[in-house]
Amino acid sequence: MSVKINNIRIIRYVICTFITCFFVLSCSTGKKLPSAKDDLKHQQKRSLNSFTLGERKILDIIKLQDDLFADPNINNMGAFAHSELQTKALRIEAMWRTYFLENPNDYSALILYGKFLRRIGQSEKAYNTFLKADNIEPNIPVVKQQLSALEAEDGQVAKAFKHIKQALAMDPNNQTYLTQTAYILVAGKNKLANGLVLSNKEYDTLLTDCYKIIYQQNPSDKEAKIRYAQSFYDLFEPDWQKALSLWNEILEVSALNHERQMVKANIARVLVELNRDAEAEEILKSVNAENLQRAKRLLLKEIERVKNTNLKK
Repeated sequence: MSVKINNIRIIRYVICTFITCFFVLSCSTGKKLPSAKDDLKHQQKRSLNSFTLGERKILDIIKLQDDLFADPNINNMGAFAHSELQTKALRIEAMWRTYFLENPNDYSALILYGKFLRRIGQSEKAYNTFLKADNIEPNIPVVKQQLSALEAEDGQVAKAFKHIKQALAMDPNNQTYLTQTAYILVAGKNKLANGLVLSNKEYDTLLTDCYKIIYQQNPSDKEAKIRYAQSFYDLFEPDWQKALSLWNEILEVSALNHERQMVKANIARVLVELNRDAEAEEILKSVNAENLQRAKRLLLKEIERVKNTNLKK
């Protein structure tokens, strides 16, 4: 009999990605013959002169954004708790609006602006900005990803899944998109699976692929392997033998006691799913970490329940 027990988890994801552009430009003039250092400075000057007026405006805005986000009180931006930060943010917003009066279809700038708005807590404005960028150029995966993230935050699971799947189709090996897809699948399982958007088989395949690809890209990353092994708990028809193999491999490379106990608890959980209760019970004897006691009790209770059921037959 398959059992459903609360998953033992130690990792949560918060998906949030930001792109910041940095430019270092300098120039100099002199009457002497140019040295190698002088030549580099002249190249930088020519590079500066190659920027259009619009590009220079964006550079100025980005510099102000960098200064704003370097402020230690930036985490309070959502409520504009500090008047100085509010003044800086409003100034940057005004500069962006002025820029878009002259360049309304600059979708690259719209992406930067949308990220800025999201960073200062103006999610609705950010969403509309990304929508505008998407209408101008519909084949930019990061725009789909940003729309998906904002929709997920707003509880619009179906829309969030649609946009992140579009991003993933354009860049199938992008770890940010893979992680976000997996997060949306797990968080929105009841709204996506059972034929609502995906069949259960499609759900299982996509979720497994997300974690498997991330792990295959980082085979030496133990945390990536742990997330892959944990993903089997969220499947409709998990391959428990494969899950057991992964957890055993993780145990072999886990040196710290608290790590080994966490892995052993997961091995016991999978053994219970495989109806190998005696082995699970034996492994649980060595699990004594305080934070794992509830999971241990639940597993032992399930093992005892199965024993009693078998005795009655």
